[in-house]
Amino acid sequence: GKNWACYIGYNNSTGDILIFTDADTVHSESTVTLAVNHMLQENLSAITAIPKLLSEDFLTSVTLPLLSVFLQTKFSPLKVNDSANKLGYFFGSFFAVIRGHYVSIGTHREVRTEIIEDGAIGSLVKKRGIKMKMFRGENCVDAMWARDRQGLWNGLLRLLVPMHKEQGKKTIPMVIAIAFLMLFPIIALPEGIYFAYREETSLLGIFLAGAALVTLCVMMMTSEFILSQSIKTSKKLAIWSPIGATLITMAFVISLLRAQKPQSFAWKGRMYV
Repeated sequence: GKNWACYIGYNNSTGDILIFTDADTVHSESTVTLAVNHMLQENLSAITAIPKLLSEDFLTSVTLPLLSVFLQTKFSPLKVNDSANKLGYFFGSFFAVIRGHYVSIGTHREVRTEIIEDGAIGSLVKKRGIKMKMFRGENCVDAMWARDRQGLWNGLLRLLVPMHKEQGKKTIPMVIAIAFLMLFPIIALPEGIYFAYREETSLLGIFLAGAALVTLCVMMMTSEFILSQSIKTSKKLAIWSPIGATLITMAFVISLLRAQKPQSFAWKGRMYV
């Protein structure tokens, strides 16, 4: 799969700085120049950029905003760029690394069995104490996260596999917390309205409905902001964010259950075990 292609590309390269990108990523004319300048000016050995995400279907468009919040919270530049923090991560749409350091971590051969190989490479770089930095690159890099609904579903399922592999049971409370935050307004709003119409539980109903409405508004406003900043699609789709929240929750729960036992996993035409 991709790991093999990256390794073959490295074997046929001659430069001192290796730049890796996905086949469906679109770069501005200044992307490489900006990246190399940052590396030289800040004495960096590796760099990665957060891309602007592209979407070609409705379901992906309403799911990506909340998913982006999760990804940018879990793998935020503040954590990656903090030398005291152990978290290292690369976005596969664009990362550059000094050749010698890439060789020292074992190249893509070292992560040949990883489903999210770019994240694994970034983790290795950080663990070796190699100076790296993550930048926001929405103005320079456009990336396709999923081309269709099947790709979206498989992409969601694969996210927790490496997390569970590294953190084990610590991923369970994280999934529970995500499920609560995502589904609370969807479940609490109708329940609150029902209780509000019953005299003996009217106060409870008003409280539940009010809390659900506030949470729902925050979810939609967050989605609208992400759609305007980080995703190339209509901001009006933010109103459908509860659908995306439900899909993310379902995928994470199923992924967590699947991660408890070894099995094969399909991703972009390849099977991983």
